[in-house]
Amino acid sequence: MEIQLEKIRNDLNRHIEIGTPLEELLIKGRLLESDVHDAKGCQNNHMHWYRKVLQTYDPENDSVLLSEKGSRRLIDHLDTPYKKFSTEELYKESIIMNWKVRPQDYELC
Repeated sequence: MEIQLEKIRNDLNRHIEIGTPLEELLIKGRLLESDVHDAKGCQNNHMHWYRKVLQTYDPENDSVLLSEKGSRRLIDHLDTPYKKFSTEELYKESIIMNWKVRPQDYELC
């Protein structure tokens, strides 16, 4: 059963911490969004990073296939497979990147 997300902040690391079933959260087509920047002082050129869930989380193999990091400008990257993440790897990256899980109809900003 797919978890319905609000159009607000849905912190991935928080969902992992409270034990949300990832197969109901990390559904193929959903986006992870981060506003962590590569350069400091970029308020005038604010950019968000994204990863797309390319295969729904598989609890048997503890893995989810995510795309390369992309953006509005690097939209093609979001269809390019990057790697399969385990829950532990995903949690570590989520802490660093501050990933938010977005609804499937979320518009890139």
